Amino acid sequence: MQLTGKQIKDIGLIQNGHDKNYRSASYDLRVGTIIIVPGEEKSTFSVPPQGMVEVVSRERVKLPINIAGYAMVKTGLSNQGVLAINIGIVDPGYEGLLSSTLINFSKSDFLLEKDDAFLRLTFHECSPDTTDQTPYPNQSDTSYTRAKKEKVSRHFSKTFLNLENTVREAMKDLQSEAIKFVALMAFVLAIFSMFVNLGSAVMGRYVGPRESPRPQPSAQVQDQDNKNLQERVQKLERETQQLIAESVDKTKKGKSVK
Repeated sequence: MQLTGKQIKDIGLIQNGHDKNYRSASYDLRVGTIIIVPGEEKSTFSVPPQGMVEVVSRERVKLPINIAGYAMVKTGLSNQGVLAINIGIVDPGYEGLLSSTLINFSKSDFLLEKDDAFLRLTFHECSPDTTDQTPYPNQSDTSYTRAKKEKVSRHFSKTFLNLENTVREAMKDLQSEAIKFVALMAFVLAIFSMFVNLGSAVMGRYVGPRESPRPQPSAQVQDQDNKNLQERVQKLERETQQLIAESVDKTKKGKSVK
């Protein structure tokens, strides 16, 4: 059976609760401490787009062995593009603070302040487990908050999935591969140019068998063909050099952004 807000209050499941946060069948958990990268505590913080913070509750929860709690997202926050993760069941017998990671998926900064509601708690009666269970460790509020600060310091980045750095690194690798490709093409064109010139020289001196002499192109036609080939090769070389210069310039600009 799901408990009403009045039952939640009368049983005393919420410590340090506020009357206005009791709903008809739930309780809205309030922000107590905001922990930002690299593990600093704040009472107010403007979460940027793709930003993430850890929020520790102001209230403490104290559950008997026959009541389980469920932490759910606040619809009001979700409608503004802010999502609470690592939520779920609060086991019977638990006593202490609760926390959640908030991520701003919207395109605008989101102002988060102390006493803002960030989670919705519902409670259900359940049959006590008669098997032997290891009780929850008696963890102080200070120890709980310190553990969350260490979590943020070790594992959080300033933005969700660190998208900005990921894109920058991908672009840097792409530019590096482009430079390698252009350099390879320049080498191939240089080899091609060498063989074209060598082939033209050999063909120019070729003399067929005496029995059936091969018609030879005139010197004027040969010169024109050689000239056309050389012009095309030189054009390819200029275009290749231009591509290399543009790639190097883009790489330098990408490094300067850091």
